[in-house]
Amino acid sequence: MADPDFRLRIDAHALVQLGEQLITDDEQALLELVKNSYDADADWAKISVNSDYIPSPEKDHVPVACIGLIEIADNGTGMDQRGIERGWLLISLSPKREQKARGIPTKKHGRLPLGDKGLGRLGTMKLGKCISVETRHSPIEEGWLVTFQWSDIRSGTLLDEVPIVWHRVPANGETGTKVRIFGLRDSEGWRTEKRRRRLGTKLSGLISPFEQPDGFEVTLTVNDHTIDLVRISGKLRETATMVL
Repeated sequence: MADPDFRLRIDAHALVQLGEQLITDDEQALLELVKNSYDADADWAKISVNSDYIPSPEKDHVPVACIGLIEIADNGTGMDQRGIERGWLLISLSPKREQKARGIPTKKHGRLPLGDKGLGRLGTMKLGKCISVETRHSPIEEGWLVTFQWSDIRSGTLLDEVPIVWHRVPANGETGTKVRIFGLRDSEGWRTEKRRRRLGTKLSGLISPFEQPDGFEVTLTVNDHTIDLVRISGKLRETATMVL
């Protein structure tokens, strides 16, 4: 008789439940992704929302039915293969935790990490159905494009059985990461002016600690309406309770 295969494993659907408990709303989900850009020593992070975007399976490597797009792009350090494997795809393991505990600042801007629990990854499931991460760790070497679908995470499926699709992408002379979230869960909500005001006001208040002297600029564009979050006035922040 063969030895029993006793191992601790996790049902993939448990991750969905965890994300729902830890990420309260869209604004927090976006903030966690912005934290990732900050921790990657980026000078800027650009958030853009296009609720009508129709993906191309050849270009975007996600189904055409995943309509709507949120993109968070930065010019940070990016990730190599190990960074993707041990950072993005290994839930809750974060080198940032030790870095923060030991007080080791980042090389370029001397920052201490803000994120350390993998909430950026979990936050994407709050926003959309399909995820792609395009990242370049070197300006002269090929980068990586990794895609997966939260819809593939079903009860009874082990987390390491969820299919991951990857491609190499050409060097472009820069480093950085683009997280793209397709198939928006609230595509109609992103179209309203009230929603844009609420998002801009709330994110501005949350992101205000990133202002100078850190030299980190965050901008937001929602369906061609641009809001420069770090320059929203204090008066607007004071009215947050009126527009939320």
